[in-house]
Amino acid sequence: ATVMMLSPSDATLRSDPNVVYASGLARYMGLIGIHPGFALSFALLAFSTFVYDTLDVATRLARYILQELLGWEVTRKRALATLITLTIPLAFLLLAKEKAYLVAWPIFGSSNQLMAGLTLLLVSVWLLRSGKNFLPAFLPMVFITFFTVWSLFLQVLPIFQFLFSTSRIPLRPDAWISGICGAILLILALWMIGEAIALIRASKIKA
Repeated sequence: ATVMMLSPSDATLRSDPNVVYASGLARYMGLIGIHPGFALSFALLAFSTFVYDTLDVATRLARYILQELLGWEVTRKRALATLITLTIPLAFLLLAKEKAYLVAWPIFGSSNQLMAGLTLLLVSVWLLRSGKNFLPAFLPMVFITFFTVWSLFLQVLPIFQFLFSTSRIPLRPDAWISGICGAILLILALWMIGEAIALIRASKIKA
């Protein structure tokens, strides 16, 4: 909504996302009589708080997951798990340099869609095992998963073209980042498809 109110030629669209968001929110707040300067500062603060809170939660969850996978239940290994967790985004930031969010956004979107597909998969299996119509959840899952896999394939494609091309034109660092992350998510997506098929077959046998 903060973008839809702007004309295509508006200079705000060439600003960073936080400025676009804060400017739009300030306009909305101005409609109810709040001073534009205060509204803009408040919106920027709200945006920063959201980003930092998300970063904090993501780091903690990643550290918890890493500890669970490696069986690191000892308290003293929390620091090491946190360091390993932060190494990946640090490398990402150093390689992508300025405006790394433009590189991360397609990866973030694909991972979100994978989570949505997994959720719909669980709902589909639950409906199937309950003897109910599972198609309202299953069909959207197929749709989401198909386009997520296609998106991930497009992210991985530049690396394949580089590896199997005779020209050997160097890839940009952000292409390597997108490709490697996309390959990992693509493997997870294919694994999820296999799990979906296995769970649905098992549910039909039990039914």
